[in-house]
Amino acid sequence: MNDVVYIWDSKEPLPSDRGLTITWNFADESEKVISIPVYVEQNAAHARDRFLNWTFDLGERKLGSKRLIDLLSIDRDFSYWWMSPFIETHPYNFPVKNTIFLFALDEILKNIEPKSIILKTDQKWLIQTVMDFCNLKGIKFENQKSISLDDSNNKSANSAPNRILFNAMRSIARHIIRIRKNKKFPNSGWISDSKSILLSGYFVNFNKTEAEKGIFKSAYWGDLPEMLTQTGYSINWLHHNSYIQPSDALKLLNKFNDESGGKSFHAFAEGNLSFIVFLKVFYKWIRLNFVSFRLRNVEKHFQVSPSGISAWPLFKDLWEDWIRGPQSISNLFVLESFKNSLNVATKQRLGLFISENNAFERAFAYAWKLNKHGTLVGVQHSTLRFWDLRYFNDTKILVDKRLNSLPQPDFLAVNGPVAENLLIDSNFPREKVIQVEALRYLDNYIQNNIVTNSVRNKTTLLVLGDISFVTTSATMNILSNIPDETKSFLNIFVKPHPICPIKKSDFPSINFEFFHGSFSEIFRTECIIYGANPTSSCVDAYMTGLPVIVNFSPSSLNFSPLKGIDTVKFISDSNELNTEINQILKNGIKIIEPKVFFWLDKDLPKWRSLLKMLFQ
Repeated sequence: MNDVVYIWDSKEPLPSDRGLTITWNFADESEKVISIPVYVEQNAAHARDRFLNWTFDLGERKLGSKRLIDLLSIDRDFSYWWMSPFIETHPYNFPVKNTIFLFALDEILKNIEPKSIILKTDQKWLIQTVMDFCNLKGIKFENQKSISLDDSNNKSANSAPNRILFNAMRSIARHIIRIRKNKKFPNSGWISDSKSILLSGYFVNFNKTEAEKGIFKSAYWGDLPEMLTQTGYSINWLHHNSYIQPSDALKLLNKFNDESGGKSFHAFAEGNLSFIVFLKVFYKWIRLNFVSFRLRNVEKHFQVSPSGISAWPLFKDLWEDWIRGPQSISNLFVLESFKNSLNVATKQRLGLFISENNAFERAFAYAWKLNKHGTLVGVQHSTLRFWDLRYFNDTKILVDKRLNSLPQPDFLAVNGPVAENLLIDSNFPREKVIQVEALRYLDNYIQNNIVTNSVRNKTTLLVLGDISFVTTSATMNILSNIPDETKSFLNIFVKPHPICPIKKSDFPSINFEFFHGSFSEIFRTECIIYGANPTSSCVDAYMTGLPVIVNFSPSSLNFSPLKGIDTVKFISDSNELNTEINQILKNGIKIIEPKVFFWLDKDLPKWRSLLKMLFQ
């Protein structure tokens, strides 16, 4: 048993007279220090499995005579639970790092049994969590930050219900406007023949030049649509999540349909929105508000273990937004949109959809089965990452066949041995895995075709942005702080994520140009790649054999799909980045043989085999 334990979530130096210290936000392996980032990294598989098991148990918790899953049943055989952030665990909408760290803290405290805890942090949820734990266990608690929890909690308690209601009403108004704007989208013209296939995915990341000609060429689907039409299949496209104006999207869809020659039909899920849809959404939202009232004591079910630590302070706002706030409105509109679209669509023998295990995919899978379409296949279009919890579930969820069970595709098409092994290692049912070529990467694998590129004796540095501005900004700021002398040897280009643009004025100390071309274009030239941690585009670069440097803070979780690959350099500050760049400048760019990440054959034999199997 330890008398005094510090939990240190601060950039300030550790106390000199300290006892045992648990560091929350930085890696440290010195004496009398337990680093949560180090602890998690050393127990990564256990930490992930424990969290997934907890989310399964949370849905199974009985509130009265019913499971939480069943209490949230809002359609014939569909529980709203499957659209919850606790199942989706999207890394940009869900506090993955803090959740995993909290589970680690629970295990550490259980083993050391402190008599007194001194906490140094400015995270209100963490203060509340540790204070509640100490009160429960009779442990002396001291907080070294001047935050009045009583004031903040009282303010939150008084304003939260009104705030949530107001934001939900605003969300309803926005969707009504969308109904009016999208009512002209085509919802008839679905192709119905013995070889029609439905493809569903995001209406982003397509070739805009080709689109102006009436040709839809998506980076997500690669050469598959062309192969399908050449072999006699017709395609019904169901698009969603457009990031362009409805009027522009409508023009493009009309062009696609006009130029398709009857071989394809394009529609938007949102094109079937109507006033009836609004009434259904509003009715379901009222039901969720009543359920929310019944679940007003749900916080007691958010203990992460019998030890007493509760995750409720971390999840409270997330829960409220999801169950009756603006997120609930968005989710319900998504559900009704897919139900309507797939009801209007002619019966499809096969459906393929871009799979990232987002919440709306549960709604799509449910609507597909509800309307009695055929086989449904989720398509993993990018990379799988160890800490991207969207892609993993407790096995008991995947095999459950009871009422209100998880809506899921019949098969999951994976694009390479790395993804397949990650899924199988997580106990994903092997019989549901189908191997296919990596459509998104076929044109980027150009190793041995790289040409020397030197402009004014400078080396090209390509910066790859992330979907998150915070992550992209952190990556750029590290580059900003390398010495000007190093920058003088570089031609710097930045390729932002398509839906996360940045401005030059955001980073005035970097002289750079934007690159908006394809990866296959820039990866044909010698360059150094420097990327944000989570972005899968770093894999595109790695596959060519070009040198790759990835920004990674050791105080966080390593979300990079290149985690564990020795030839990839991970840096955490400007000094380390400067060292790696200068090492490459000194020795020259050397092409490295990459490991086999994807199945890459432009003739698509695995895809052809899948189609043959499913249509026979």
